[in-house]
Amino acid sequence: MSMLSSGMSRRPSRQEEAHMDAAAAGARRPASRVWLKPILVAFVVITVLELFVFNLPFWQTIGSTPQQTHDDGVGSGLNVETGGIAVVTDPEHAWRDVSASQPIEYLYIDHVPSERPSQNDSVKWRVSTMKSTDSGWYDANADVGYSPSSESSRYSRVGDGSTHVRLRYQQMEKGAVIPYGPITANPRVPMRFSALRLALELVAALLIILFRPNSPLYRIRLALRRSSSLIPVGICAVATSLLPVALLVMASPQDSPEPTYWNYFASYSAVNQYQMLADAILHGRTWLDYPVNDVLAGMSNPYDTKARIATALAHPDVPIFFDVAFHDGRYYSYFGVLPALLLFAPFKAITGMDMATNTAIIITATLASAAVALLTIQLARLIGRRRAVSLGAALFGMVAFMFGDGIAFVIQLGLFYQIPQEMAVLFAALGLSLWIEAKLRGLNLPLLASGSLCMALTIACRPQVILATLIAVPLFSDEIIGLWRQGLRGGAALVRELKTWSCAIAPYLLVFLLQFAYNQARFGKFTDFGATYNLTGYDMTHMRAPLTQYFSFVFTYLIQPPNITAHFPFIQPAGCR
Repeated sequence: MSMLSSGMSRRPSRQEEAHMDAAAAGARRPASRVWLKPILVAFVVITVLELFVFNLPFWQTIGSTPQQTHDDGVGSGLNVETGGIAVVTDPEHAWRDVSASQPIEYLYIDHVPSERPSQNDSVKWRVSTMKSTDSGWYDANADVGYSPSSESSRYSRVGDGSTHVRLRYQQMEKGAVIPYGPITANPRVPMRFSALRLALELVAALLIILFRPNSPLYRIRLALRRSSSLIPVGICAVATSLLPVALLVMASPQDSPEPTYWNYFASYSAVNQYQMLADAILHGRTWLDYPVNDVLAGMSNPYDTKARIATALAHPDVPIFFDVAFHDGRYYSYFGVLPALLLFAPFKAITGMDMATNTAIIITATLASAAVALLTIQLARLIGRRRAVSLGAALFGMVAFMFGDGIAFVIQLGLFYQIPQEMAVLFAALGLSLWIEAKLRGLNLPLLASGSLCMALTIACRPQVILATLIAVPLFSDEIIGLWRQGLRGGAALVRELKTWSCAIAPYLLVFLLQFAYNQARFGKFTDFGATYNLTGYDMTHMRAPLTQYFSFVFTYLIQPPNITAHFPFIQPAGCR
């Protein structure tokens, strides 16, 4: 709290304060003029969206006459069995043909007793259609389907006057068992309201109303010593910190405590390696206690993916693990060790139980989001030394940071990979916040050292994030020049300069020394973090990218425009290799 409530180095000028106060006076207009109009507009827009846009199928089918489709047979790769099920024996030739006497606008997958609603119960297909004027099938390449757990997913759009529809199950795996029952053509699609969709619309409307260009929030000066600023900032910080967790709860990703088998690589994904690393730390070793396949250990190049898959298939008695470092006949985790030290190992030592991956994700994501919110306010205070900053700009920055730091995107996957990433964001954001506070307080040495310690700890989380240290150069450029000039005068000024540089650099030396010693103990080289020995989809030990390819890497990661598509989720991977 002291970091937020401490005074700024320079108060805004009287002219700036007068402008902001005059604007604030305008903001105190009656609520009917300031907020009522945008609220009414939002109400009308949401009502139109809910009644007509999101429920357009209801109006399209309000006069439809439902009829049972005629079953025209199946392909040779789909075996229909008794009990209302079918088995995919050959995905390339697994299809089902249905037809109706009138053009099919929508299909409805009827309920059958063989359905077993669960989390992973979706049935996928691609559609081919044929009209009475067509001489053959026309294929579509979009993946569609339904889930017995979701009633609304049973309705599938066809259209274009088609009277025959082929459901091609080529996206299903061989051996997949799917429900097989009646299908209704041209059902009346009911009007449907979703509480989650409505909540998202309300949140979007709230953000637009609060941060629209003429919002009164932009006419209120940010002053953290006033409750009028501190309360909105606190509410926004809590909201932006908890929203990623809410996304995780809504996604409900499975949290498997044991490695899961991946058919494609004939290996087990080491999803519990952070807990295994914690166990290793508690037992005083650096390697993971996974059973080692002797044939894998005897391979001349275990990083050759094709050869490793063949070994796993030929010798399945001892599993081979995927996405984990393998060196000198032992498994290691090449992911940052700090999450194991701060979360998994203490939890196991205190409770005797393993920490669930989703629990660790919730902790790191919440703390990282809170640190990012703090960094936003610190940046606003830093800018406030030169010019007045509005409350609206600060709040908008907190929301923008939350959507831009990547946590809200990856947290829904529920995979352990994000834990070191989120912890790196946590310490980088906290380190920058402490550095800014040190700058605002005239280069306070304890705060400077604390910021350096936090920033240095990122190398034990996600080593690449250590590059955020370079932000110190423009941040402290004036102080660096000032210390240099003062140090040239000798005496006390030189001691002050040396002490300042010691506080800035010593935490890095301490953390780096410990990390490098850990690397040396594992891989015999202090700069080797182990990523090269990763058992993954290609041989990293013998992969050398041409220097010219790094230009495309930079373009892909920093400049590549979004790949926007017309179907959900509307933004797709860039597709660069």
